[in-house]
Amino acid sequence: MRYWTRLVCMTAVGAAVIGALCASPVHAALINTYPSPIVVTASSTYTSSFAGGQLVNGSGLSGTAPAFADADSDGVPEHSNGVTGLHWLSQKTTVANQWVAFDLGQAYDLASMRVWNYNQSSWQLRSVQTARIYYSTAANPDEAAPGTWTQLVGAGAGGVFTFAQATGQPNYDSVTDVSFGGASVRHVLIDIQSSYGTDADGVGLSEVQFFSVPEPATLATLALGALALLRRRRA
Repeated sequence: MRYWTRLVCMTAVGAAVIGALCASPVHAALINTYPSPIVVTASSTYTSSFAGGQLVNGSGLSGTAPAFADADSDGVPEHSNGVTGLHWLSQKTTVANQWVAFDLGQAYDLASMRVWNYNQSSWQLRSVQTARIYYSTAANPDEAAPGTWTQLVGAGAGGVFTFAQATGQPNYDSVTDVSFGGASVRHVLIDIQSSYGTDADGVGLSEVQFFSVPEPATLATLALGALALLRRRRA
């Protein structure tokens, strides 16, 4: 009886480990590589120094890609508060008309998206406040037509997501993590609804990373390792 009790406990622990790995971007596989294969398209760009490609090239993150610095060991690299070359910024016009889209290059079972908001010192009001998020597996969806995409439903009215405002500090890492729950995704569209500032400020983001669900073989290996550890402790 004790054997079966232990086996059931170990199986439950293994299932819990797998569930946690699927849900947590810390353990999921980072899709971004540096240089990144991800293609970014935006509704508008203020100048070439604030182009959309800045969102996936690691610019502004502390340290050197891909081994970014994490001084406080919270699992999130810090972002600088530099002036140019570290962000995407839209034209200074109607914020609610702005969007930014990402082509991951192929479909992934997407676990989550991590967003560093606009972190230029003294201009944190350019941070995205609310947005609708859409995704697609089509090869060439129309970025300007969110209605043709599948909406990822957030907690706000109309399914909007609320993003944490950046701090404007050189150690900014209070990011917003958005779960996709393992949905098959190739394209992601952030359809901006509002910013923390005004239309005259423009709106922008600093960095975006994407995490896929680990492959089944990886999950099994990690779960077996956890079970082995539990077994040694009980021995």
